[in-house]
Amino acid sequence: MNESLLHFIWKNRLLEAGDWRTSEGQALRVFQTGQHNQDAGPDFNESLLGIGSERWMGSVEIHWNAKEWWQHGHQYDPAYNNVILHVVWEGSQVAQRADGTYIPTFELKNWVASEMLLRYESLQFHNSPIPCSRLLQPQDAQLFGAMLDRAGVERLEHRVGAMEQQLLANKGDWEQAFWVWLAGVYGLKVNREPMEALAQAVPIHLLNKYQHDLQAIEALLFGQAGFLEQTSSSEYLQGLRRQFQYLRQKHRLKPYYAASWRFLRMRPGGFPTRRIAQLATLVYRNLPLFQKMRSQTSVKTILPILLQPPSPYWQQHYRPDDDGKGKTGVPSMAMAEVWVINALVPAVFLYGKVQHQPEEQEKAIKWLEELRSEENNILHLYVPLGVKPANALQSQGIIELYKHYCSEQRCLDCSVGCKLLTRKQTEHAKTGSYD
Repeated sequence: MNESLLHFIWKNRLLEAGDWRTSEGQALRVFQTGQHNQDAGPDFNESLLGIGSERWMGSVEIHWNAKEWWQHGHQYDPAYNNVILHVVWEGSQVAQRADGTYIPTFELKNWVASEMLLRYESLQFHNSPIPCSRLLQPQDAQLFGAMLDRAGVERLEHRVGAMEQQLLANKGDWEQAFWVWLAGVYGLKVNREPMEALAQAVPIHLLNKYQHDLQAIEALLFGQAGFLEQTSSSEYLQGLRRQFQYLRQKHRLKPYYAASWRFLRMRPGGFPTRRIAQLATLVYRNLPLFQKMRSQTSVKTILPILLQPPSPYWQQHYRPDDDGKGKTGVPSMAMAEVWVINALVPAVFLYGKVQHQPEEQEKAIKWLEELRSEENNILHLYVPLGVKPANALQSQGIIELYKHYCSEQRCLDCSVGCKLLTRKQTEHAKTGSYD
């Protein structure tokens, strides 16, 4: 058992009814458990208690054992002079304030239902990736809805951190920061770094000079990526190579090399060359890119922008000078939705945060609610539990739930875990020494 469980018990009034008394024999009543303090100082502030014949308002400090008050040095810290009750699991050693006065102690161990402790033990010691799976009943799938919405927003807040660093690195240039972020998302996990490096090497403002010339945009991107170094029998590739040689000298560019790109164990439709061609078409038709994407009001108008075929050569080819048996090159709907979820939504959410425009943040969340749930291995873990995300906000929520709650055993911070632990405990909280 850890101290966080004791905090949970006190905060949620999960003590069994009875004649509560301090270790000194004084009657105890709890009118207000207080405000849970996550920072330095006592664990709960503004608690209202009846101790003996008097009412007290102040702080409550909680420890596993009473002697920890002394081990932590609270007897020397004036910040703890306002503590009116020392709540412990066990131990009767009297706590003392820095001003020399003593603090009543209350032991919890005789007032906590064994059923709840067994459930907590089940959550902490399990062999399942989902700690609460053994405690869930068929009808409990409905408990996840609100938690998934909350976790989905939390994941969005966490993800904008990386993009915020990108924004700072680009000195507040939203168009360039979004361009780098979007290119990385197009590369997925395998080619994210080289795609981001390419977007840095070919800034969006350089491409803006050639917004009406698709071949120039392709020449800059494929040339900088190192895919035009070899001679080719294709007239199209020969033209790109000549144009890139001219643009490289004009803008004094230094190309990256194709050795950094990964093709192995990938479907041809996801080859970096195909993604670069799709990005080129996107830029050609939609500058200024972030401004245009952000101005959309619905996912229904965003997806058609992304679902455009690349230039004719890349509709038939996956790589330069391959056998030319490629398909149309139009991104799949599922992939376009991934780009919206992982690039556009975090960017718009961050924009709303930085610009103090909450309506932009609400729009980003609304877009997630409009999108279909994703499909991935993490989501499949929850299927046997009857948990089915209603939209992309909830599927993102499942990812957040798994990575930062279930895997870290933060069951006490999860509304589902809290509900399972407090089940059949609420009646105890209505009687006894709670007022």
